[in-house]
Amino acid sequence: MNLVPHAPTTAHLGHYLTRTPTGFVLHMSASPRNLRAARGLTHDVLHGAGVEPDAVDGAQLVLAELYGNALHACGDFAPLVAEVEAGPTGVWVRLHDPDRVRLPRHTGVPLDDPCAESGRGSR
Repeated sequence: MNLVPHAPTTAHLGHYLTRTPTGFVLHMSASPRNLRAARGLTHDVLHGAGVEPDAVDGAQLVLAELYGNALHACGDFAPLVAEVEAGPTGVWVRLHDPDRVRLPRHTGVPLDDPCAESGRGSR
């Protein structure tokens, strides 16, 4: 599936977009404006790829939730990388720190521990 055969790379204040054959990679600083841009881009790219509307809405929701988590953990204007990809078996949405070498640390507390202070979205 080739969404944009010769998509240009564009840059704007606060974000740098690279289109891929099946989606995009967006380097951005965490801000409400950039989240709106990423959600709109997600809609446009997935809609253009023929993805079902419910899956497009779901992808936008996942992106916003991941963004909110990153903003909560890292603060305003933290560097983030959003990746959205449409494929024959589904849609992939990733949001991560630009330093892919850094990984989350395991605390040793089982996720299903009722006394855990974090994990599975709890605070």
